[in-house]
Amino acid sequence: MKIVGVFGGTKDGGDAEPLALRLGGEIADDAQYLVLTGGDNPGGKGVKNKALSAPYTRERKWIGVTQRGAIGHERKGKGLVLHTDLGDRRNYVEARLVDGAIVLPGSAGTLSEAAATLCLGKPIVFVGDRWLKDASLAPLLAHVEGDVPLSAEDVRDWSRGALEKLRGDDAPVDALIARDVTMVALLRNVARLRYLPTAENERAFAVLREMGLATTHSFPELGEAYGPQKIAFEEYVSALTAPGAV
Repeated sequence: MKIVGVFGGTKDGGDAEPLALRLGGEIADDAQYLVLTGGDNPGGKGVKNKALSAPYTRERKWIGVTQRGAIGHERKGKGLVLHTDLGDRRNYVEARLVDGAIVLPGSAGTLSEAAATLCLGKPIVFVGDRWLKDASLAPLLAHVEGDVPLSAEDVRDWSRGALEKLRGDDAPVDALIARDVTMVALLRNVARLRYLPTAENERAFAVLREMGLATTHSFPELGEAYGPQKIAFEEYVSALTAPGAV
């Protein structure tokens, strides 16, 4: 079972919301994959919730990871919601839990989700014309599209922005992020990045599959308070391989 992240804006995503809705349905219809987002309200506003709509209504498995509130977990339909109190550092947890991701239009939080995922060596596909206008991302997309040489300077702004967004005051979590989300890791794994313009958005899931998704998802060691969540996640994913699981 492979877990595919769909990352994007939390607020009304405009044109990105229909893309998220379709992507969620496409992934839900493939028994080898399930959707993970930062949402917990299937069908609600924003990319994160629209991507969960089809899995929820079709009674498929899905995972949501929230960023504020009491630590815990709950079931919604056939989905699993993991509640964290990590704020934007939740984005690193998402990156650890997926095997690859499709990145729809969003802002700094979305870029930090993508950076953490890529730093961990997992494939990502950026989708949408608006990404070409992002100054921190433009050098990487130029490299991917035209084999333009890439330097540490070219990924500095993205890695710095991601670290700023993921910075917190919890030593164990911060240590994991500082270890994994670095400029060096971005440079090392840039070959795992692809870009599709909006007009080619329907190819996103196929392109991600073609890049090859290894089963690399794992719940990070976040301390004793997150022990029950770790168990819940591992048991939930393990059950997906059981005969007749949907």
